[in-house]
Amino acid sequence: MERAMKAADVFDMKGEVALVTGASSGLGLRFAEVLAANGARVVLVARRAERLGALKDKIAAAGGRAMAVEADVLDRRAMERAFDAAEKAFGTVSVLVNNAGIAHTDRVLDLSEDIWRSVLATNLDAVFFWAQEGARRMVAAAKPGAIINIASVVGFGVSKGIAAYAVAKAGVVQATKALSVELAARGVRVNAIAPGWFITEINEDFLRSEKGEEIRRGIPLGPLRRERRSRRRASVARLQGGSLHDRRDGPGRWRAGRAVALRDAAMDFTIPAELDDLRRRTRAFIDEHVIPLEADPKNYDVYENIRLDLLETVRAKAKAAGLWAPQAPKEFGGMGLPMVAWAVIYEEANRSIFGPNTMNCHAPDDGNMNLLAKVGAPAQKEMWLRPVVEGGCARRS
Repeated sequence: MERAMKAADVFDMKGEVALVTGASSGLGLRFAEVLAANGARVVLVARRAERLGALKDKIAAAGGRAMAVEADVLDRRAMERAFDAAEKAFGTVSVLVNNAGIAHTDRVLDLSEDIWRSVLATNLDAVFFWAQEGARRMVAAAKPGAIINIASVVGFGVSKGIAAYAVAKAGVVQATKALSVELAARGVRVNAIAPGWFITEINEDFLRSEKGEEIRRGIPLGPLRRERRSRRRASVARLQGGSLHDRRDGPGRWRAGRAVALRDAAMDFTIPAELDDLRRRTRAFIDEHVIPLEADPKNYDVYENIRLDLLETVRAKAKAAGLWAPQAPKEFGGMGLPMVAWAVIYEEANRSIFGPNTMNCHAPDDGNMNLLAKVGAPAQKEMWLRPVVEGGCARRS
């Protein structure tokens, strides 16, 4: 038996205050619309005031709440004014979407210092400093929050003519990781989204160039077309909108490892009943035993890790609850689950940075267990696999 769920059931943003930079067009505009449609009070930030005003009116007409703040993301004082205005109107920003960006089409031999500096400043420097400011205010207000930085696929693989843009987006990926490891213990989750190709104002010239045409021809489902654009954007924004909310307190109700069907900007999620029960059990365990532990600063050691005595207590509870080593064979003390069930547990466990550790499904031990279970000789499994599954050691020499 399977249960279906609609996007509106998943992406509940009520009570959240979301600030979106670059909200006057493209993906930023769509992020703002979807966040507002799902209950968030949205702060629209961009340089083009007239466009922000039009978007604010559109959101209001649809029953949402939004305010417009004209600001250049490179202006630190304007940044502070934007956060001040948000707090005065709606309260502390709990979701920050670092979306503003610019592009270029210059080859490296022709790339000027001014363009290089402008692209890096807008696409990387501003991302870091807006994240820093947002995090400072979340921490000061003792309010858990989420920061979502918009990276790009070219942060992982570059193309010709976008050197500065690619370098900046690669920097966003690393900045996201750096911010995340320092802010997680303070209740602020930092993640990045790396979109593929969507026709927007920032990239339209490039996508209609000779190089862009090569990319368009290589898209398996056919070339990008304007008539598909709004529908695709809506679908992706809904996907990302859900992640935005869920990353505030973990993946939340976002369904990893399930079949996702995009139908005219709506999503249906199906999951077998036994996996849904596993998801609920995992979520309940993380909610009851791990997140409260993570939330109290007194529970951390000098290295900002949960104290070992407290961690071991929770690990014992996970083992007793039957939520232990999902990837390991039953005969060695694991749950012996199929891979799709791993995804269910991993997604819920990762609602806390310490969740996977408490359930013995954290790296590198999870990979070691999986490898040994698949290719290890019987003697190797006894010597290496069993102790790791039992949680008594992470390695043996």
